[in-house]
Amino acid sequence: MYRSSLSIFFLFFGLNCCFSYNDIVFNSFSSFVIEDISFIGLNKISSDIVLFHMPIVPGDVLSEKKASSILKNLYSLNCFKKIKMEINNKKIIIKFLEKSIISKILIKGSKKHKDILNTIKNSMIIVGSFYNIKNLYIAKEKIYKYYNEKLFHFGVEINVYISEYKSKINIIFDIKEGIKVFVKDVKIIGDDLVFKSLFFNNNLFSFFNSNLYSYEKLNVAIEKLKLLYLNSGYADIEIHFNKLLVNYNKKCINVVLKVLKGKKYFLRNVSLSGKFFIPKYKLLFYINKFVTLGSYFSINNIYKIPSILKEKFQCMGYFDTVIEYYCNFNKKNGYFDLMYYIIPGEKILTRYICFIGNSKTKDYVLKRCLYNDKNNYISNNNLRIVKDNLLKTNLIEDVNINVNEVFYNPKRTDIIYNINEAKTTVFTIDLGYNSSDNLVITASANISNFLGLGKNLNFNVEKSNLYNNYIFNYFDPFFIVSNKKLFNNIGMGYNIKVNNSILSKLKKVSEHSNNIFGCSVFWNISYYKNYQINLEFGYECTMLNMDLYTIKGKNIVPLSFLKNIYVIGNKFNEYYFNLGLKHNSLDKTIFPNSGIFYQINLKNTLPYSSINYYQISFIYNYYKFLLNRYVVNISGHIKYGGVYNLFYSYPFFKNYFLGGIHSVRGFEERSLGPKIDKGDKKLLLGGNFSFLFKISIFIPHLFDTLANVRTGFFFDMGQVYDTINSKHNIEHIIHSNSVKCSCGIVFMWGTPLGVPLEISFAKPLNVSSTDKLKFINCTLGTNF
Repeated sequence: MYRSSLSIFFLFFGLNCCFSYNDIVFNSFSSFVIEDISFIGLNKISSDIVLFHMPIVPGDVLSEKKASSILKNLYSLNCFKKIKMEINNKKIIIKFLEKSIISKILIKGSKKHKDILNTIKNSMIIVGSFYNIKNLYIAKEKIYKYYNEKLFHFGVEINVYISEYKSKINIIFDIKEGIKVFVKDVKIIGDDLVFKSLFFNNNLFSFFNSNLYSYEKLNVAIEKLKLLYLNSGYADIEIHFNKLLVNYNKKCINVVLKVLKGKKYFLRNVSLSGKFFIPKYKLLFYINKFVTLGSYFSINNIYKIPSILKEKFQCMGYFDTVIEYYCNFNKKNGYFDLMYYIIPGEKILTRYICFIGNSKTKDYVLKRCLYNDKNNYISNNNLRIVKDNLLKTNLIEDVNINVNEVFYNPKRTDIIYNINEAKTTVFTIDLGYNSSDNLVITASANISNFLGLGKNLNFNVEKSNLYNNYIFNYFDPFFIVSNKKLFNNIGMGYNIKVNNSILSKLKKVSEHSNNIFGCSVFWNISYYKNYQINLEFGYECTMLNMDLYTIKGKNIVPLSFLKNIYVIGNKFNEYYFNLGLKHNSLDKTIFPNSGIFYQINLKNTLPYSSINYYQISFIYNYYKFLLNRYVVNISGHIKYGGVYNLFYSYPFFKNYFLGGIHSVRGFEERSLGPKIDKGDKKLLLGGNFSFLFKISIFIPHLFDTLANVRTGFFFDMGQVYDTINSKHNIEHIIHSNSVKCSCGIVFMWGTPLGVPLEISFAKPLNVSSTDKLKFINCTLGTNF
């Protein structure tokens, strides 16, 4: 009773104050035609601005309703303390008392003067503007938020002092910045699940900023804690602040929370009601994937079910399906009943499909990605498939889908795709450096949307100390268009390449050079979601130049060299086919955090080839979060090459090499595998079998802003073997059977120009006398 009486008193007091400002003085009021309007008391605001906001002008008829609207409009300017309107002989006289002007703003006690001043300006507290106490309160709250969320300060005090002289106001913000405190411990009373990890970021550098106290961060952690209880059966969970114990000397804080869990509820019954055109047992089957009878209450699982059921109805054309759920709790016995109410609505068909923003790409190219054309039922699943297909073309950077209902026919919709096209023509010049090739220069032109037809053209020129590469590529990703769920599209393309490698300049490798010309035709079949099948048929001509002294001299006569050179000659014609399967679910191209990439490939020569061999390879790359902070990367490969006819040896210029920053770090580039003892030096032959296994653990970033930097520890192991020539026990060839291992630290930086820098410090673990070591490896690319 006391509270209600007090509320009524303040209500009448406030109304009285309001009407005391809105004085309207009428001698004897009746509607009349206004002859003149005059203003008194305008100093800082021009009369033109006031007239612009008045709903009347001289010559209009003034009624009592219009008179009140005049005052309402003028007060909305927030420039006047008091307005008084008088009417005398059909003339309106309006007297104003203007608000004070802010003349000076001072900030005391803050080291972040510029940031605080910008925060105050964003709250409309500006020198020269009218003073408004509401904006002052907003500025004060924003300053608190700035110190708490960005600077992580505790115990911030803000006092505002206002002085007024001759309608001018000086505002002083006196700020006590408090101190930075870190959360030392969180004590949860009534918690038997022990979720303390929610309040701490347990990483290697957590003492920098991750455990600094912030009221907002603490609230977020409490909400996560509450959600965990809701997913563990406690539907009546309540979490309250109990104490905040601050130690100003040690700059730390202890948080004490009180948890009231209530009962743990289990599911007794699931029921369905409403209209549904899918058999009930099927709907219950979908529901039982998330909740089963006897399972504990989980808010996440209950939320997921409506979206799954809605998708099933949308596939049948019921796009506007509404599914609601109800939980009836029995607190006495600790169980709950779950009911889903289904309102399917009307079936909706697609009337019209439109693309907006595709200035470079023709419409029919984008329509190839449509899973369903017009006059088909609309569903979210189909729209997601279309969006994924559009983004996979690399022609589209982003797409927004709008579904508009036809106003005269609610059973029809129009789908509008707002396209943001990507850059389709890229010319690049790359400069790179590594320890074996020294300076590498690459120039390329990539036209991914030639003439707006969605076809790709690539030109690539690469020159280094050891090789010159020239590659031309043409690819049509929509050679055959399919809207099936299993196979999406079949692309077709052509390759032409010219390669000239001079391995004799690398003194560790056998003295020969290759001149290669090749061409091929290939098909890429998009399979399911992240899978791709590759099929290629090609021709390759290799001209081999050898040092005659090395072959005919007394030092070394490798059997593999002799069989290929003297039996076949130095020209090798090769017809081959290549069959591969690729899967890529990595979340990012550079510095991925999760996902799998693997590729299985089989290359085999065809009849009428000068040499007959085959190559089988398996490449694997796996990323996964560990403890929500660390990133684990496991990668490697297994590659094997063989021959069908033992009369011919496996072509040595197809050998594999290992060693260096991209394989086993700590050893020189291409330094692993069989070697030829030439007395003064040992030349590398490579081998037909290559094995590589790498594991890396990347630690969290030192600061959150360093998202393009990675630091980690690695362990590499691998080796190259010659399984064919090792059976013949050839003189002067040294075979290494031990697997080479190394470990160390790696630093990677994604440069602003888009090419990563990688530096590794490696320690070889098992070293022999013939091994060539390189403890520091570096690879760098600069794109401009």
